[in-house]
Amino acid sequence: MRTAFMETLCEAAEIDDRICLIVGDLGFSVVESFVERFPDRFLNAGVAEQSMTGIATGWALAEKKIVFTYSIANFPTMRCVEQVRNDVCAHKADVKIISLGSGITYGPSGYSHFAVEDLAVMNAMPHMIIFTPADPQEAKHCLDLAVRTPGPAYIRLAKSGEPNLRQSFVPFEIGDFVEYKSGNDLCVLGIGSILSECLSAAKMLEPSLSASVLGLPVLKPLNEKKLVEYLRPFPLLITVEEHSEHGGMAGIISELVVRNGLSPRLIKISLPEGFDRVGPQEDLRKSSGLDAKSIAEKILGSI
Repeated sequence: MRTAFMETLCEAAEIDDRICLIVGDLGFSVVESFVERFPDRFLNAGVAEQSMTGIATGWALAEKKIVFTYSIANFPTMRCVEQVRNDVCAHKADVKIISLGSGITYGPSGYSHFAVEDLAVMNAMPHMIIFTPADPQEAKHCLDLAVRTPGPAYIRLAKSGEPNLRQSFVPFEIGDFVEYKSGNDLCVLGIGSILSECLSAAKMLEPSLSASVLGLPVLKPLNEKKLVEYLRPFPLLITVEEHSEHGGMAGIISELVVRNGLSPRLIKISLPEGFDRVGPQEDLRKSSGLDAKSIAEKILGSI
């Protein structure tokens, strides 16, 4: 996903000379092409994400640039929440935060590299658009939407060679959802690369249960009216996310359900509070119940 994203960023920068990139002393297996082609629009801020965010805001405001910041997982968010809030969001600066390694992608590096509270924090930030692409195609399109939409944006990327989930890509707009699979008995909602597990789980449920699988590549803002009408017929909703059980997609969907008078049962599948195990992402998903088999079993056990 990250390779496709960076390739698309270079293509966009070729067309739009407002696009700039600041990194936190990493990414040098994928950012070289940008550095070589646009040296005057690239900066390595070093291991100083707070400064990186402040510089990006100044660049965006003073020179009317569209500035992308880039770092691992929680570093461009949790390490510099104050700068994101006071600099970027308060001034509605055209700064796009790229968080590489969504959820527990960096499992072997441990909790310090996890992005498992980031959605809760970014969702609370004013004027912030949150992009959670599930595959390389969506990542490219989210970049295009971020460039076309002025103001702060958060782009949550995975990096483990994710395949495209749809043979033919259908563009979406900010607020839209994506139906990966239609069904009548229940609806599974997912964000990011965990959608591949959701799709596999839905197949395991057949033919006993017909599950719809819905992706939210733009988690904030949502086209609430459109989403509510889609969800209204389902008696059971399942949210699946590689994020803490607090403050993520499940909370957003729960509020939406209550606010609009829907009455489904809602099952939340996420990481437990304080999840800090170490290991490969695939193993951590299994141990925390986020693999396809565990998701299917939890759904069956709730019927």
